[in-house]
Amino acid sequence: MGVLGAVAFMATLDIYIVNVALPAISSAFAGQSLAAVSWVLNGYAIVFAAVMVPAGRLADHFGRRRMLLAGMVIFAIGSAACAAAPTLSLLVTGRVVQAFGAAAIVPISMSLLLPTFPAARHAMVLGLWAAIMAVAASTGPVVGGLLVGVGWRWLFLINVPIAAAALVVGLWCLPRVARDPRSHPPEPWSVGGVLVGVTLVVLATVQGPEWGWGSPRVIGLYVVAAIAAAVVVLRSRRHPHAVIESVLFANREFRSASIGLFVFFGVLSVWLLSTVLLLEGVWHYGTVRVGLAILPGPAVAAVVSINAARIARRFGRSVPAIVGLVMFGLAAGLWLSGARDHSSYASTFLPALLVAGLGAGLAQAPLLAAAGALPPARFSTGSAVLNMSRQIGGAVFVAVLVALAGGSTLPQTIAPVRRAWILMAAAALAGAALITVMRLRPVNKQAMETR
Repeated sequence: MGVLGAVAFMATLDIYIVNVALPAISSAFAGQSLAAVSWVLNGYAIVFAAVMVPAGRLADHFGRRRMLLAGMVIFAIGSAACAAAPTLSLLVTGRVVQAFGAAAIVPISMSLLLPTFPAARHAMVLGLWAAIMAVAASTGPVVGGLLVGVGWRWLFLINVPIAAAALVVGLWCLPRVARDPRSHPPEPWSVGGVLVGVTLVVLATVQGPEWGWGSPRVIGLYVVAAIAAAVVVLRSRRHPHAVIESVLFANREFRSASIGLFVFFGVLSVWLLSTVLLLEGVWHYGTVRVGLAILPGPAVAAVVSINAARIARRFGRSVPAIVGLVMFGLAAGLWLSGARDHSSYASTFLPALLVAGLGAGLAQAPLLAAAGALPPARFSTGSAVLNMSRQIGGAVFVAVLVALAGGSTLPQTIAPVRRAWILMAAAALAGAALITVMRLRPVNKQAMETR
């Protein structure tokens, strides 16, 4: 648990830790615009989302332990390359290498938890894993701000000893999960469709506010992505060894959780970004102060996630997810009714932040736990699909938020932030309604194995 939690924390932290360093990186590479430097973020996000499902499917075929250890090595190499990069292009290349490693680390670390612990403890360990993800998201701006004060290259260099230590300990303690003898490597057309489709969707979504949502480039990317998605669906229905097998979505619980995570992580991303926009842009907090001000919310989410097993045993998996999303909507409503242009942290911001943190803790763990409803031979693929859903959801919702905010990263008035809270409330309540309609139901695993 310690090794898997450490490497998942490290890979997730790198999504958030670099945001605060973009101005420093831009200054280090003279003549490079902030838009060009933003590819340090975008390159990581795009590759991370696109590669997860193929990596998870290959792990189910070739071995999860082997793929996870390989992911650690790749992530460490990419981190070292970023720390030593003499040019911006080499820094972006290093981030892409990092993303390949992270795409193996995050879903496979989650899938290794399931066969390592008995089924009765799956909700507990997935709750711990979700808590680790919440802490990584919340501490990213704080850790990034502190390391940038020393030097931005330390954002990447610090990963190398952590990955090396995890690799050494992992070689000793990570379990060897037996490969399903009936397993076959994924066929190439569906793999290519996933890589192309996810890459182009995230690219078009990330660049939409800059290129223009109606521009030929953005429309063309979405059209090609739709064609790639059609290829994936067709191969999944007709080919027995597609990268995303249709049996995954025959499971109602897994299908509902995939949609739920798309909405949940989109709402979570809007929550985190809107708080930064308010605190740093409107209330003029410093970087480290912003991180500390946000920290109580994810801290509450982490505590609740750890107790997800008890909650799930009492109420089932669907009820906490529905209630969690409703609480996100309630938090947005509290901010809409109380927050103003002047700072009022204790009286208006903090109470809603704690409500949102409680909602995040309730919703995330039961949705991620849906991977446990799949046959054991498909834990890695299922975990990868769930994590891909949440990454795409985050990218889509952040792009919508940027468009609603008028393209400004630091608004000077609360009006753009209020639009973010309206988006947050509407999406959260719609997601809760959708999960209610699709009502998670366990599926007979033996029947799925036979199919």
